[in-house]
Amino acid sequence: MGAVQLSHIKAYISNNFRNLIDLSDARSDSELEALLLTRGLAAIALQLLSGISFDTAAASITDGFNDGGIDAIYHDITKKEVLFVQSKWSDDGGKTISQGDNLKFINGLKSIIRPDFSQFNDKIKSRETDITSFLYEANYTVKIIIAHVSNDSISTHCINDINSFLDEMNDTSDLFSFEEIN
Repeated sequence: MGAVQLSHIKAYISNNFRNLIDLSDARSDSELEALLLTRGLAAIALQLLSGISFDTAAASITDGFNDGGIDAIYHDITKKEVLFVQSKWSDDGGKTISQGDNLKFINGLKSIIRPDFSQFNDKIKSRETDITSFLYEANYTVKIIIAHVSNDSISTHCINDINSFLDEMNDTSDLFSFEEIN
């Protein structure tokens, strides 16, 4: 992605999410900025797919230590859909998600589906009851999302891992789907 487009996205995130997204775990100013951008990107993905407010998108952020690769979770009551987001910011717009981060995301999703919340941070653990209740409710679908700022698509290896996960989850019906946002 070009420098101008990246600066537009940075400005959008800064102007709309800086005071809404929890950044209390940042250990330095540079880390604070990096966390704001990756968390803001996850919030934008939720807005694009669900049309939710800035406040709701910010409240959906779960990124942090022990997040299982899950940077945001949103429950769309109207669409009967649960969205799980993994986001990757790249300062030069040239990187997507690594296979290792992709597998961490998939394994985090598998833990939620089990359900085993023991490995997760408080942002996810505090939502365990809600997540399990709507995840197992009939007529709900699950969308897994990878958001990044690269013009490149995620690697074939990552797509293969995601497709294997989807095949495992959709053995009798298509409840799970995937969307890449870049």
